Amino acid sequence: MKQFEQILRDTIGLDAASIGSSMIERAVRLRMKNRNVRKRGEYQQLLEDSESEWRELIEAVVVTETWFFRDIQPFTALAQLVSEQWLPDHSLGKAKILSLPCSSGEEPYSVAMALLDAAVPAERFEIDGVDISDRAVARAERGIFRRNSFRGKQLGFRDRYFQAIREGYALDPMVRKCVRFRVGNLLREDFRAPQPVYDYIFCRNLSQTFLCPGACFSLGRRSNRWRLPMVSSRRKCRWPSPATRMDPGLLIRIFHPRRGEERGPFRSPQLA
Repeated sequence: MKQFEQILRDTIGLDAASIGSSMIERAVRLRMKNRNVRKRGEYQQLLEDSESEWRELIEAVVVTETWFFRDIQPFTALAQLVSEQWLPDHSLGKAKILSLPCSSGEEPYSVAMALLDAAVPAERFEIDGVDISDRAVARAERGIFRRNSFRGKQLGFRDRYFQAIREGYALDPMVRKCVRFRVGNLLREDFRAPQPVYDYIFCRNLSQTFLCPGACFSLGRRSNRWRLPMVSSRRKCRWPSPATRMDPGLLIRIFHPRRGEERGPFRSPQLA
C-alpha cells in the first residue's frame, strides 16, 4: 500500500502517520471492492483515469471529525487581536480570515461566533473556509450539526447561536452569512485562495495532518507592512513556525496563543 500512501502524500499532502497506514489500506481495499478491481496496479490506473474515483478515495481517507471551539485559546486570541489591534488600525474595510482546511465548518463558524461575542460587527470581517472534501463543505454550508459537534462544558454559545431541531442544532443564519465555503486542494498548481491576501489564517488541521515537507504558502503584501499572524494551537512552536514557508523576503508576524506572544517580523528563512 506504500504506493497509495505516496500518491496521497504527493497529491493532497496527507501524512499517512497522522491517520495510520491501516486506515489508508482499508479505504483502498473498500474502494477496490466497490469498483470490482482485484489488482492494486489496476486500481492505481483507475485513480489516474477517473476523477470521480479519486474524489471517492479522498472522502474515504480524509478525517473530518472536529467540534466547535476545539481548544478555545486560538479563538479567544484571534478575537482579541481583531478587536484590540485590527479594528483600531482600520476605520474601514473588513478583516479577512481564512480557515484551511475547514472540515465541516466547525472551525470557521467558531471564529465567527468568537468575533461576534467580542463585539466585532459582522460587517467588519469576512471568513473563507476551504477544504478538499466535497461532502465536508456541503455539511458546512447546510449549517446543521449533531451533538458530537458540541463538546466540553462551556456550551453557552449553543444557546446563543443555535436552535434545536429534529436533526440536531441549526446555526443562526446571521453566523452562516459570515462564512463562505469552497472546495479546494492547496497542493494543486492551480489552487487559488478566495482572496489574494488575508489578515489571519487558521491552519491548525493543515499543520497537524496535511502539511508535508515542501508544502509552501505564498502570502501577499498588505499596504506597506507585512502582517499576517498565524493562529495555531500547536504545543511545540518554533519561531518562525516550521509549518510555514514563504516567498523570498516575505516578512511575517506569528502569534502564539498559548504564550500570548506575537513575534516578528521574520524574513522567510527557507527561501530567502
